Amino acid sequence: MDALGLDEATFKTILKGFNKGNTSSNDEMDNAFKEKDWGALQALAHSLKGSGSSIGARDLQKEADKLEIAAKEKNIPVIEGLVEVVKGKLDQVVDSIEKLIAPAGSSPAATRQKRIDPEQRIFVLKKLNDAFESYEYEEIRSCLDAVRENFTADEIKALQDQIESFDYTEAQETLEALLNKIKKG
Repeated sequence: MDALGLDEATFKTILKGFNKGNTSSNDEMDNAFKEKDWGALQALAHSLKGSGSSIGARDLQKEADKLEIAAKEKNIPVIEGLVEVVKGKLDQVVDSIEKLIAPAGSSPAATRQKRIDPEQRIFVLKKLNDAFESYEYEEIRSCLDAVRENFTADEIKALQDQIESFDYTEAQETLEALLNKIKKG
């Protein structure tokens, strides 16, 4: 705030504008991906990169930049993983802003329910499984980021530990157990 020369009220107004302007961004990204509208996806990523930068959301900015490039190049395998990562980063920023601008004594985290779609959970787990089969560490890390955005830390602790220790066989078994649990409802 001080580095930008803004008072607290002005900064909070900017943050509220960011949240209001991005209420449908995740759905728009999903739709652009499903429709294979790479131009729209590129534009959305570009917008998120810029708005993330303007409020200091560096992780969102960095991942949105990667998505913008991938959409421009129509690099579908990279786009698939990055859409989920960017959506997760956006959710984190929105949650953080809500906590920051919430009136004293309120609990925005309790009132805002994080979007966790079972189909999305299955999708990111399958992408991670594909990454295991290719043994590409960077792809595994990228897919794990998407998994983290769709599961609680408790749900994936064993999976994360197995990946960190490069025990991909055990990780695939844990992943299968998670998939079965989701499918059973």
